[in-house]
Amino acid sequence: MSKSDYKLLSALGARFHVPELAESQEALARWFNTPFGRTLVGFEAEACKQISPRTPGYRAAQLAVSPDCSLMQGFTQQHKFTLTARDQLSGGCVCDFKRLPLPSDSIDAFLLHHVLDFTPEPHGVLGEVARTVAPGGHIVVIGFNPYSFFGMSKWVAGLFSSQQVWRHNSLRKSRVVDWLRLLGFKMLTVQVGGTPTPVTNLSDRDSSRIVKRATADAFYVLFARKQATPLTPVRHPRWASAKVHPVPGLRAVGDNCRRTKRGSNQN
Repeated sequence: MSKSDYKLLSALGARFHVPELAESQEALARWFNTPFGRTLVGFEAEACKQISPRTPGYRAAQLAVSPDCSLMQGFTQQHKFTLTARDQLSGGCVCDFKRLPLPSDSIDAFLLHHVLDFTPEPHGVLGEVARTVAPGGHIVVIGFNPYSFFGMSKWVAGLFSSQQVWRHNSLRKSRVVDWLRLLGFKMLTVQVGGTPTPVTNLSDRDSSRIVKRATADAFYVLFARKQATPLTPVRHPRWASAKVHPVPGLRAVGDNCRRTKRGSNQN
């Protein structure tokens, strides 16, 4: 590789570099407040309403790229809270997503709203979330669909635009599903996009057919349950000892040793 090629690859890598969420959260909050962002969140909220009744329990938490985008309205848990990476006007508990201040096996339902898209270590964040989910609890992962029109536009828009939304991980849903299975989760549903439904507070131009079509398949929703470990270990039956028939002409080693020892004592 020549020096010029190395500089070109370095420049491209810098354009699509995913910074820490604490650095980009303010810019992402502004983007999700745009007409396109609000339309997207509206579709995602409708998808969560279909899943939330299937998540029983007492505690529910959300990791959000913006505390303004709460999708926990349909969750029935009595104790619900949002965790953010940076303090903003709307509040939320500020913490490091790679070191959540939560006990293990304590959350009944955990919602990740585009957090894996905008963190440089998505597998580490997902593993930390899995630690806090109680056995039998549920996890909901919402991410950008890299094979949608929006996901493919990243590679062009990221070269000419400075908006932080184009600096995200292009995580395939199959890859995240494999991570969840390795962490002990059983997949329940995998949904790509949502049904284009009317979204309030949008003008006729913003709610056009093109915007709806672009946002309807721009995301996926993964719904999984953490497998519970049985309290009583399952004991496997012991193997029956095999019977070895004697071989003619061979003597036992113990008998030979005892005879040799006795002969030496007599001498």
